[in-house]
Amino acid sequence: MRIRNILLIFSFGCLFFSCNNKKDQPKPELVTPIISNFSLPKKHLNDPDFKIIPPTSNSSGKFTYTSDNPSVAIVAGDIISIKGIGNTEITVTQQESGNYSSTQYTVNFTVLGIIPTIGTFPNPKMISPSQYLFIPPTSNNTEKFTFTTSDPKVAVINKDTLTIVGKGTALIVGAQIAGGNFASSSDTITMTSAFAPVNGAITDIDNITYTSVSIGNQIWLLQNLKTSRYNNGDVIPYGGVNNEWASLTTGACIIYNGDKDIFSHTGYLYNKFAITDKRGITPSGWHIPSVAEWNNLTNFEGGSTTAGAALKQEGFAQWTIGTGSVDGNNKSGFTALPGGFYIPNQYGDFELFSQGAAANFWTVDVMGTTKSYFFSVLTTNEIKIAAIEDQCGFSIRCLQDYIVTFK
Repeated sequence: MRIRNILLIFSFGCLFFSCNNKKDQPKPELVTPIISNFSLPKKHLNDPDFKIIPPTSNSSGKFTYTSDNPSVAIVAGDIISIKGIGNTEITVTQQESGNYSSTQYTVNFTVLGIIPTIGTFPNPKMISPSQYLFIPPTSNNTEKFTFTTSDPKVAVINKDTLTIVGKGTALIVGAQIAGGNFASSSDTITMTSAFAPVNGAITDIDNITYTSVSIGNQIWLLQNLKTSRYNNGDVIPYGGVNNEWASLTTGACIIYNGDKDIFSHTGYLYNKFAITDKRGITPSGWHIPSVAEWNNLTNFEGGSTTAGAALKQEGFAQWTIGTGSVDGNNKSGFTALPGGFYIPNQYGDFELFSQGAAANFWTVDVMGTTKSYFFSVLTTNEIKIAAIEDQCGFSIRCLQDYIVTFK
């Protein structure tokens, strides 16, 4: 009996010691779970509710979700309901489980406006041989469309006007910014320009023959225009002196000093009204270049500070030697010759100036209602573009028309 009591006391003591020893041991430190593969796609205002795809985790703890901006989206269980345009932070919380602690992970959720319904992108409307006017697609977003081109060597855009500057293909993008409840959007068309075919000799209404030269992705006439008549056969009035040209609002032409030798090289000087006359002045299949088309030529030949060398006739047989004069090399084949210009002097009387010092050519582009731009090749080999009164007289150099398709 005594021995049994001793054994019981010993067993109880061992049990007591064991329990106290376990009680004193520290609790194991919990491990932070690793959450990954959690993201939310951008949505639009009119999209339906959607279920969250839970992240992956090495813990088995339950996931819960919250949104910090209920004006954009709210969460019920694992379902997100869209309420407005904007951004909100969606936080996933994983509960403690086993040896893993609770943790949180946050991602941004973006709600965009409603995708507008955009109609077919209409083909731009031709307004001149090289210029087209954009007609915006229909859209239930009222924001204005803006247009861009993928290749400014083929086409350039100024507001709603597309100007073809050379042969090639360009992607045209019409874009709307976000407005009201609508998201930004865009549509595209592809524009391709090719040279219009020229059958037989290049002649004007006076049966004067011209030749052409290919430079970059353009084809230019090699000679200045020399026609004395509009394309319907009507005569372009000639001459006029001093302030007579200042009051003109119709077409006119003049030969520098009446010199037939100069005329044989540089042709007539025309006022701008001769160019804009609806009866037409250029040979069939050719047009008066825009500023953008002249710029394309200039850029192809190295830029405005030096391109003149490539465009000017080589030597000084026609060009004046003076301060800053630099010989040209005509590597382009353009053969610019200095025809001068007919402009008002300080008293307002029209006079002929700068024959031998500059080759000046009209563009189709206007500045306001009384002035237009002209392109100038200087004896210094510089290129200048400026605006002057429409009554002034400059040479005309034509550029080949394009066949333009949109798809």
